[in-house]
Amino acid sequence: MRALGASFRTGASAWVSVARAALQRCHLEYSVTVQGPGSTPAQTVVRLAEPSDRDTIYRLRHQVFASELGQHAIRDTGVLHDHVDDHNVYIVAEHGGELLGFVSVTPPAAPSYALERHFRRSAVPIDLRGSFELRLLVIAESARNHGLSEVLLFAALRWSEEHGATRIVGTGYGWVKRFYESLGMEAVGPTAQSGALTLELLSATVCQIMESCRSRIDKVRQRIASGIVDWRLSIPVESARHRLPIEHAHV
Repeated sequence: MRALGASFRTGASAWVSVARAALQRCHLEYSVTVQGPGSTPAQTVVRLAEPSDRDTIYRLRHQVFASELGQHAIRDTGVLHDHVDDHNVYIVAEHGGELLGFVSVTPPAAPSYALERHFRRSAVPIDLRGSFELRLLVIAESARNHGLSEVLLFAALRWSEEHGATRIVGTGYGWVKRFYESLGMEAVGPTAQSGALTLELLSATVCQIMESCRSRIDKVRQRIASGIVDWRLSIPVESARHRLPIEHAHV
């Protein structure tokens, strides 16, 4: 009987341990997935990149565009940058000091746009003069499916608009092209091959984009208003030209 009791206690203890482990796994899984797709990690900071961010940006660019997508050859240095970086602006999203993603804006004052490496101006059926170029929308793999693309795109649009933009241009491939098209941008020219990627030139006016994706912009504005996104850009969240009332959609 004594052996049987010991055996029972040992078995019961093992089951308790298993149950506790299962509960812990459930809690961890819930805590990870409770935000779900379309939500942004709490206290995500959106700001202009500092010079000290550039190395991290260039390494993440290499990871995505060389190692992951095959647009560029893998480099021993593990970094990827070009001459346009001397004239563009990076807007970054970070959480807990970790850079989660970024987008780049090339203003019309730059000597050239990045897209001109793939498309001759004479072959582009729109007037590029005065256009602001969006490029390099990158989200770290660990931060994807949390709505950061919309947050960064909105920040890039607002920065461009505050600096006089009326038209946005950019190149798209795969999911980026589909994402840009869902925001109201349209393919306007021939395609070009860049490594493993087929690029298309896309364009739209700022007004077209703001109107086309109003509900998605509303959600970003709500995240900023609620403090989920910490807006640290030196420009206002609201646009004087597109000051629309927030439609109270769920975030």
